[in-house]
Amino acid sequence: MRLSALEVFHFVSDTSMDLERYGLQTPQTKIELFLHSVHDSSTAPQLVTLAFGNTDLQETFARLEQEPFVVSVLPQHLDFLALKPWDWKGLVVMREDPKKVAHLEIKQGNQLFSLQCNQGVWASVTGEKVDEVGADAVVGLLSQLQVKQWLGSDYLGGGDSDYELSWAGSDGKARKLKLWKREGRTIGFLEGVSNDFFELETGDATLLMQPLIINASSNISNENSNVVETGHP
Repeated sequence: MRLSALEVFHFVSDTSMDLERYGLQTPQTKIELFLHSVHDSSTAPQLVTLAFGNTDLQETFARLEQEPFVVSVLPQHLDFLALKPWDWKGLVVMREDPKKVAHLEIKQGNQLFSLQCNQGVWASVTGEKVDEVGADAVVGLLSQLQVKQWLGSDYLGGGDSDYELSWAGSDGKARKLKLWKREGRTIGFLEGVSNDFFELETGDATLLMQPLIINASSNISNENSNVVETGHP
């Protein structure tokens, strides 16, 4: 919508022979659009590329790369371009069929618990008593995981996560949700699904990191607590 309403401030040049001068030889920003014909729906969509270069006083130089001329637009009309690519992503990380999640592992520090669900009944692989309601809630949340906000692919460097949940998805592929506790926030990364880190809502983070083994001491604020693993058929 913002692009379709973008107005030309004035025409700068009828030719694009001096692109370096306008910062359009190597544009600072490029946007590619596929446009469909409003008259013939059978026509293949046409690729057009908008390029934005230098800003000089009150105007930013721009060019439609499929056309020869250079124009300028008002910088304040391009504020939406300051958004990072991940700001345009939807908040849903993935959708999963909870009935297909037959096994879930949860790891915290050096501790590991593994739960399996057989005909709707949760059991610990090593025999501990399981919080079945909590296990169902965790798998239910994983099946439609959403984020508070995306943080980009380089938000966190290396290092071990504080908490991990692993399971096999509906497609049979391994999934691993890594969680870090940072300054009162819970940062996540879902291997094999997204390349970006994200922040979880506090309530969702608490639910995902709850102890699923009865009398286990793991919780979201205790770094030395037990870790649990869960699964659902």
